[in-house]
Amino acid sequence: MQDTIPNELKILQAGDVVADHTVIRCEPKGWRIPGQQYASWAAILESNREGSWHKYVTWIVIARPEGFVAESGHYFQAHQENEAYADYQLR
Repeated sequence: MQDTIPNELKILQAGDVVADHTVIRCEPKGWRIPGQQYASWAAILESNREGSWHKYVTWIVIARPEGFVAESGHYFQAHQENEAYADYQLR
């Protein structure tokens, strides 16, 4: 079955993959207003890249027509998990 929901109307969820990172948690920051803005979320994600220097990232993720796009991120190493969650909560 083909997915018929346009990308800009999709809702980001834990487990979604954005730019080779898996969403751990996310919180909506703005909803789609046609002609004005795309939906966006504050998200904490874990890298899927083997040997990645930064295991965690906090991003603002936007649902655009081409798919989920990540912007304005902060990057954290594996031992900085608590700092990553603290940064996520501030977004």
